[in-house]
Amino acid sequence: MIDVFLLDDSPVCVSGYRGYIGSKFISQRPGRVVNLSNVPAGTTLLHLAARADLGADSVSTLSANIILDANVIETVAKNGLKLVYSSTNNVYPLKLNCKVGDEARPDGGYSLSKFIGESMCAGLESREYTVIRIADVFGAGQRHGNFFRAIENSLKNGTVFNLSSKSFKVRSYIYIDELCNILDFIVGDFEHQGEIYNLCHKTPMSLSKLAENIYIRDFKRLLNGDEVKADLFDVRTMCQSKVSGYSYRFDMEEALEHYVCSIKED
Repeated sequence: MIDVFLLDDSPVCVSGYRGYIGSKFISQRPGRVVNLSNVPAGTTLLHLAARADLGADSVSTLSANIILDANVIETVAKNGLKLVYSSTNNVYPLKLNCKVGDEARPDGGYSLSKFIGESMCAGLESREYTVIRIADVFGAGQRHGNFFRAIENSLKNGTVFNLSSKSFKVRSYIYIDELCNILDFIVGDFEHQGEIYNLCHKTPMSLSKLAENIYIRDFKRLLNGDEVKADLFDVRTMCQSKVSGYSYRFDMEEALEHYVCSIKED
């Protein structure tokens, strides 16, 4: 069974605490690493652990995540834990404004494993679980996502940022600070009733629009889009779910502004 980070200040534990989202969530919060099988009953597990090698072998990613989730969900049921299951916007097809309840159409090993994981959660008799479909995440210090890593290097070094042929891809996004705030709310005194939520800012953007917003806000003309091509255009966006009792701190443009400032202050 996997190790989790058990918080000292609340009955919450986190799997995948070494990943980008998990490490940000537990940052500066006291706690200790324990085995999931030793977590006390009534604790809420924020299950972020997953293999997300989107460009790797789909079969191995699928099998690894299914085995992990099956073991985790079995332990949750056996030990009386509550569960917040991290899923992905990639369970949706390539279309605009996907809503919870729309047809799922996973297109790879990772997204299929997440959809199967959601289905396994639905088998929990207690119904004390929540599924969160997370949009594409951005924030300072990312260790994944070539686009945002290139943006960050460009802002730090004052170098030209070149848009690629994938720049017309349109997605829903969520800023890491906002996501951590929502997660903190959901793992708190939230009533888990087997619901699914889309977590994203309301305004989707193409990669080229993201870059335009970032560099206009930064008052730098570093953008070089002479070789932009639209031959890889694709769209997958979600409708933001209302999480009862929670109000978003940022809209998309405010999140981008905060993102730029955090990079420059780093």
